[in-house]
Amino acid sequence: MIYELAKPEDLQAVYNVVQHTIKTIYPKYYPMEVVDFFSEHHSEDAIEKDIKNGYVSVLKIDGTIVATGCFVDDHITRVYVLPEHQKKGYGTFIMKNIEEHEAMLRKYAVEKMKELDNIEIYNENGVGPIAFNIKNVFSQDGASLFNTYGIAVRAGEHCAKILDEFLKVRTTCRVSFYFYNTEEEIDQFIEACKKGDDFLDAFFG
Repeated sequence: MIYELAKPEDLQAVYNVVQHTIKTIYPKYYPMEVVDFFSEHHSEDAIEKDIKNGYVSVLKIDGTIVATGCFVDDHITRVYVLPEHQKKGYGTFIMKNIEEHEAMLRKYAVEKMKELDNIEIYNENGVGPIAFNIKNVFSQDGASLFNTYGIAVRAGEHCAKILDEFLKVRTTCRVSFYFYNTEEEIDQFIEACKKGDDFLDAFFG
């Protein structure tokens, strides 16, 4: 059994796994309107885009793709296992693999960030994106700083306004990781965090 990131040439096989599973299993539980919705939602174009973005993984048995998973930011958007390969634990394996790897990377990043005096973390314990700020630096300016080092983070206010009251801050930067990220990439992110003390120098130095 091999579990790996999907390649562009895997597109048709991934699409076939998704569509065959939807059209075989879903009619047993949902009206055809719902089946058609999911079939159209997981279109070939949508899957191709996810593969290009590095969101799709595939599970191979003897070289054949029998299952696929897709994880965007902090939520799973697609897990499908061919009907003839179901009830073998493959779907659970995909979900746990993604979640465990992300959790490992998140823990590693938090531990490294806590070593920095210029970083404030707002949700040390939890899952998904890490909300943080470079002390005394506006979050959008912080995001621009990271961008100069080729690191993409989200920044600004939160959609859930009640979160502002919980975190005691109006805007934050948010960084998240996926199964294709590595500890080495987090180390690069940490080095960029350190530049916050010389914020203007990072831009104009």
